[in-house]
Amino acid sequence: HKNHNTLLLGLRMNWFISPQQSFMMNLTKSAFRPDINYLNPYEDRTVEGVVRTGNPDLDNERMYSGVFMYSYNLGVKFSVNFLASLNWSDNGVYSYESILSDGTILKTYDNLGSSFISNFSMTISGRPCKWLSLMLMGRMGYYSFDYSGTSNSYWDPLAWFDASADLW
Repeated sequence: HKNHNTLLLGLRMNWFISPQQSFMMNLTKSAFRPDINYLNPYEDRTVEGVVRTGNPDLDNERMYSGVFMYSYNLGVKFSVNFLASLNWSDNGVYSYESILSDGTILKTYDNLGSSFISNFSMTISGRPCKWLSLMLMGRMGYYSFDYSGTSNSYWDPLAWFDASADLW
């Protein structure tokens, strides 16, 4: 039975460049395990022809993250925020199914893949007068996954505009 202890790390830095500007950086290493360690090896045969089982040899998925944010604020009248985030894993935990020699479907987890996710966004908000608030936000995300020799990646753009007015 494997030892599943994982060292989790985190580093955060805030730099207040001026009263209007700030920069934040956050770097972390985290871990994920979808089946509870002390239940392994477990087996569920409540559905005819299907066996759900844990994997005592499963390694914790290691995930690394980085977040970088720059903010510029001019009171409540105007602000701009830039955000970049990166997340990646080199031993992704995925569920999978296989068919045993007797035709039974086996459902379990294994370290099968890797992932890389990046997001870049900018938000501009302002309050030109007491009764009107405006916000414009744009984001571009890139997602890439490798799973059992198959790769999939795609871009995910998003734009948002919001205007709020207080009528009374």
